[in-house]
Amino acid sequence: MKKKMKDLHIVLNSDIDMKNVIIVDNSAIGIMQHENMVPITDFHGSCADRELVKLAGYLVELSKERGVRERIKLDFMATCSIIAPNH
Repeated sequence: MKKKMKDLHIVLNSDIDMKNVIIVDNSAIGIMQHENMVPITDFHGSCADRELVKLAGYLVELSKERGVRERIKLDFMATCSIIAPNH
C-alpha cells in the first residue's frame, strides 16, 4: 500500500504563514507538519457523526490565536489526545 504524504506547503502561497494554518485529520501518518495538526476521530459515513460539530468551538478559539502551533502543541501533542483538547 502506497502512503500518501500530506504536506501543507503544496497548498500555500507566499502570503500565508504556516503558523496560521491547520490540518484536521484522523491520522498523523504522512503528515509533514505535525505541529499544525488537529486530530479527529475516524468518520465512517454515519449521519449521526458529530465530531466536526464538537470540534467547531475549538476551531473558533484557535482562530483567535496569533499562531496555532503553540496552542495545538499544548492541547494535543503533549498528551496525544485525539478525542478532545486539554482544557
